Amino acid sequence: MKHERIFDDLSTALGRPPSDWRRTAAATAMDLAGKLATGFAIGIAIAAGLALAG
Repeated sequence: MKHERIFDDLSTALGRPPSDWRRTAAATAMDLAGKLATGFAIGIAIAAGLALAG
C-alpha cells in the first residue's frame, strides 16, 4: 500500500542525523580547553591570594 510507505519515509526522514566525528571531537576539545583555562585561572587566583595574605 502506498499509504504505509509514506509513513516509512517519514520515520526515515525524522530519524537521527548521521554522526560527524570531527564535530564531536572539536566540541570535546573545546570543552576540555575551557575547563583547563578555568582551572589555571582559579589556581593563579588562589596563588595570588596566598601570596598577598602571607
